[in-house]
Amino acid sequence: LEYQTNHFIDSNLSTAHQDIPDVTARYRFTNDRLHFQFGGVFRNIKYKNTTDSSYSYKQGYGVSASTGITTFGSDLLHLQATAGVGISRYLVGLEGYSWDAVPTGNAEIELLPAVGGFIGYDHFWDKKKRFSSTAVLGYINIRNNVLSTPADFMTGYWGAINLYYYPVQNLKFALEYVTAYREDTFKQSGRGERVQFLVQYDF
Repeated sequence: LEYQTNHFIDSNLSTAHQDIPDVTARYRFTNDRLHFQFGGVFRNIKYKNTTDSSYSYKQGYGVSASTGITTFGSDLLHLQATAGVGISRYLVGLEGYSWDAVPTGNAEIELLPAVGGFIGYDHFWDKKKRFSSTAVLGYINIRNNVLSTPADFMTGYWGAINLYYYPVQNLKFALEYVTAYREDTFKQSGRGERVQFLVQYDF
C-alpha cells in the first residue's frame, strides 16, 4: 500500500491528498532454471476542482509480467512487459514529473495510458565469474492526446551494454555505454549517448 500526492498544472485544479492508497498484488514462481512473476496495481487518483471545491476520483490500473531464464551456464535472459492507465510513475518520470494524468482544460483530468518493457541478457566471460556483461534494450510509450504540446514525451527506446570486473569479493568495476532515443507528441525526436564508469564496494 502506498499513498501519493499528485500535482496538476491547471488553474481550475489543485493538489489533493491521496486518501486511498495504491493496492498492489504479486505472484512469483521459481525453480532451478527460471522464475516468473506477475503483478498488478489499482489506484484511485484524487483531484480537486477549485471552482466549486469539489473532489473527484479517477481509477488507474496496470499489470506487469516478467521472467528470468537460465540459458547457458550461469547466463540469464530477462524479459518484462508492463501496461496500464495512470501508472506512469511506476515506469518513467515524464518530463521529470512522473505524470499519471493531464488536465483536460475543463476542470477534469485524463489518465494517460502507458506501455513499456525490456529484454536483457547477462553473460559471464570466465568460469571464475570475474568478468560479466549485461545487454539491455527497453521501450516506453505514454500516450497524451489531451492538450499536447510539441515537447510532450510520447515514445522512447533505450539500450545499454557494459563490462563488469570483480577483482575481489564485494568490489566491482564497470564500464558502460548507454544510448536512448525519444520521440515527442508532434514527432520531434532526439538521441543521447553516454559512457560511464562505476566503482562499487559493498560493505
